[in-house]
Amino acid sequence: MSFIEIAFQAEICRHEIDDPEYEEYARRNCNETRETRAKGIEELRRMIYERGECHSRRMDDAYLLRFLRCRRFIPALAHKLASAINSSPLTNGVQADRTVLALLLPDVQT
Repeated sequence: MSFIEIAFQAEICRHEIDDPEYEEYARRNCNETRETRAKGIEELRRMIYERGECHSRRMDDAYLLRFLRCRRFIPALAHKLASAINSSPLTNGVQADRTVLALLLPDVQT
């Protein structure tokens, strides 16, 4: 198994915690339960594919779960956040490189 596969598996497992205290915290602060987790992920994924506004390289459950958790498991708000982040110029590698270069070397034309 490659390092990337191990890191990816660790990322996935990090979100599958069976600790009752964690589950209570997630329910209270994020409106997340075992049932809403699966339903929310599928609904967010469906919205992304149907609307076509979000062009993310990742569509795995762990990645989508981040957006759902910070928007209290409201898929429409999670979609809006994912679209804003993934359409940012900083997600475009070339633009990000030019921006960083311009900040580091303001006198050089990029």
